[in-house]
Amino acid sequence: MINFNWDVVEQVCRETGRAVMLGVWSDFDVHDKRKMDAEAKKRGLNLTMGNSKRSPDEEDDELYAMAKL
Repeated sequence: MINFNWDVVEQVCRETGRAVMLGVWSDFDVHDKRKMDAEAKKRGLNLTMGNSKRSPDEEDDELYAMAKL
């Protein structure tokens, strides 16, 4: 699994109110995605896919972490 410093990811999401790109969907296997989802939920974050229609800066295959409102 790709190791993230989840403390930093959480802090950036909360302080900026913006999504943090974690990588491209194909960079992670099923087990990685499950572990990342569990860690994100534990920290009150959502994992979401990029949406080029919502933001031209995002690609559809990118994976983001966002703070829950």
